[in-house]
Amino acid sequence: MFNGDDGTHLSGQVAWAKFDAEWTLNIIPLTDAIDPKYSSYFKHVEVNTNTGIPWGITGKKEISVFITDTRNPFILRQNVMPLAHELLHAIYQDNVGTYHITRKYDAPEGKAGTRGAAQTVIVHDNWYGSKETLKFWIRYGVIWLPVTIPYIPIKKAKEEYPI
Repeated sequence: MFNGDDGTHLSGQVAWAKFDAEWTLNIIPLTDAIDPKYSSYFKHVEVNTNTGIPWGITGKKEISVFITDTRNPFILRQNVMPLAHELLHAIYQDNVGTYHITRKYDAPEGKAGTRGAAQTVIVHDNWYGSKETLKFWIRYGVIWLPVTIPYIPIKKAKEEYPI
């Protein structure tokens, strides 16, 4: 999994097994996002949601992503972005914690120089600011599609932030 770096060739597998055992991943059709039972998922973040754009939210040991339920491989690619983004929040939550650090870049939840939870600040600083990326390919039938996500390894984040 993105950051499993314990120095072994199995580190990604170990990270995935830990995530699989400890986290709950809810994948919900985007059309259900307006259902009142999900309003508590995003009410506190004060963002406007949209029934046309996949998105997600990460809480304590739980991720919920709202995706377009389709077999279209290009839409599938759009669904991967919020899932990857929320997985990064989870990975950082487990590896660097939730205490507050200073933002380097402006993001929707705060301006550069303000403070926020480490697992959010690092992911959003990279997502909206530095834009280091990881590229991987997803296969849909016989079609291979590239997906590039903003990503900064935990090792590098620990060098760049006071964590």
